[in-house]
Amino acid sequence: MGKTLKSLAEVLQAAGLLLAQTGDGARLELSDIQYDSRRVTKGTLFLCKGAHFSPAYLTAAVDRGACAYLSDRPYPEAGADLPFLQVKDIRQALAVTANWFFDAPWRDLHMMGVTGTKGKSTTVTMVKAIFDAAAEESGAPLCGITSSVCNFDGVREEASKLTTPENIDLYRHLARAREAGLRHMVVEVSSQALKYHRVGGIRFDDAVFLNIAPDHIGPIEHPSFEDYFTSKLSIFDRADRAFVNQESDELPRIMAAARHCRQVVRFGLHEGDYIAEDLRADAKGLTFNLAFDGGIQAFHLPMHGRFNVENALAAIALAHKAGIPLTTCAKALAGIKMTGHMSYLQEAGITVVVDYAHNEISFRRVLETVRQDFPDAPIWLLFGAPGDKAESRRPGMGRVASLGADHIILTADDPATEEVAAINDSICRAFEKKVPVEKIEDRATAVRHAVQTAPEGAVVLLLGKGYETCQKIKGERVPYAGDEVVAKAALLARKV
Repeated sequence: MGKTLKSLAEVLQAAGLLLAQTGDGARLELSDIQYDSRRVTKGTLFLCKGAHFSPAYLTAAVDRGACAYLSDRPYPEAGADLPFLQVKDIRQALAVTANWFFDAPWRDLHMMGVTGTKGKSTTVTMVKAIFDAAAEESGAPLCGITSSVCNFDGVREEASKLTTPENIDLYRHLARAREAGLRHMVVEVSSQALKYHRVGGIRFDDAVFLNIAPDHIGPIEHPSFEDYFTSKLSIFDRADRAFVNQESDELPRIMAAARHCRQVVRFGLHEGDYIAEDLRADAKGLTFNLAFDGGIQAFHLPMHGRFNVENALAAIALAHKAGIPLTTCAKALAGIKMTGHMSYLQEAGITVVVDYAHNEISFRRVLETVRQDFPDAPIWLLFGAPGDKAESRRPGMGRVASLGADHIILTADDPATEEVAAINDSICRAFEKKVPVEKIEDRATAVRHAVQTAPEGAVVLLLGKGYETCQKIKGERVPYAGDEVVAKAALLARKV
């Protein structure tokens, strides 16, 4: 007999999560587990989750063939005859359920998790590029990935919707990766994923901690920086080996948490087991020498932003400890392409920089890089802030922008249910230096205006969206061409 409701009840009971159960689940076999009623088929266990869960989702799931449901409360709307399991912590119960249903697929994979405030998506992309290069040399399968950009599990490759998938979806990816014969999986791990059990039940072989700064603090995310930081640090409680950036703020506390792991690997620009020396930047990107255990290896990154060297060091250290030669690491990173991450477009007498920077630490780093690379250029900065979340980001971004830019254009960046004007007014209130400001709510219009009106020799920074091709407005995902696409068209128009 396969997976039954009774056996799941026993697992939840052992985990101290089961409160009640109805119906005879001994013979009730489960063909699938789903939290989205649109994906339910006959024999599915429906998972009632979410702050805005509606009983209508459950009745729709029953209509599609759900045979039982799991919830933190009973729903009479489902009918008295439908078996259900009641749990006391739905998020934790979902992780336990996923781990049980998919037979702990993470155990059969080399699991790598990357967290931090800035640089996660870049780092996991670098990790995959290196492991893929090694796979091509040996004939092994490619590396799996879940990130804010894309997911690849050996069966499906798709654009992602969350930085870290919901635990049911993540476990499904891991199960497919195991089925496809993948050996390695790198996961971009958000603070929300750690706090709300999206990675619950999973143990990472390797955990990377890039940096920390206040972010994602607000009513629907983290109530305080301490809660955010503590959530991030908890990755070490589920990891065997830690990789820590020695350039990070709060380093003593990070290192103390990392020592819960059996081994700690340090990397940085000035000290560590892997150190970048002789760092140089030019129009083609970044070059540096990697110093490690008495040896030296030259590296070139076809990207800008000195902070990306820290991301590269994390990926290199992780890969090297996994047995991949540094020469393979160097070859992979020399050919890497990162859309929307410090992408430079130089045409018509100006330089346009497209980057995903969306918080104070990333704004500061981008502005510092541009000032170093273009010391005499006027900097035009276009950005906005998301609505309905992370309101604490706005003052920091506004403050750094006013101190670092010569001209600011405020626009939309996933305003959600808030008004763009109100968001941008809150950013303006944090300005510490008087600087020319324009407010253009439509982002595509704002990008075209910035590119076409910036003075000769200027650097136009388009920050916040990076590679993203939609805007979240009033509950809808509205298609958007993307900053880079709009900017390229505007540059052509500027040349005419």
